[in-house]
Amino acid sequence: MKSGGTRRRSRSAFALSGQAGPIRDPERLDYLRSHLCAASAAIDRGADLRGYFAWSLLDNFEWAQGYSKRFGLVHVDHLTQSRTPKASAGFYREVIRANGANLGCDGAPPRHRDAPPPSTA
Repeated sequence: MKSGGTRRRSRSAFALSGQAGPIRDPERLDYLRSHLCAASAAIDRGADLRGYFAWSLLDNFEWAQGYSKRFGLVHVDHLTQSRTPKASAGFYREVIRANGANLGCDGAPPRHRDAPPPSTA
């Protein structure tokens, strides 16, 4: 399953809130959470879902967009090749460790420290 981008035009498929320290990517984090909750709901309704794969681990070269979009859970500086996990990588790690028990898909969801505020729209 490939994670989609937002409709906004930006250098990243999901805009990064760049700052010193961890790389925040609240839109990707929200995307992952909403899709994992949908997968959980499908399982509850009887779907034989045996796995979920985040696309992609690393920011990489995409044939259609080159290096202009960043889909990875880990930011790659293409000049230095240094790798920095994004907040969504930490969120996904926590979800995997808890086998989804910490998603909070029912009712008011618990939020990861880098998750965007709930939408009021």
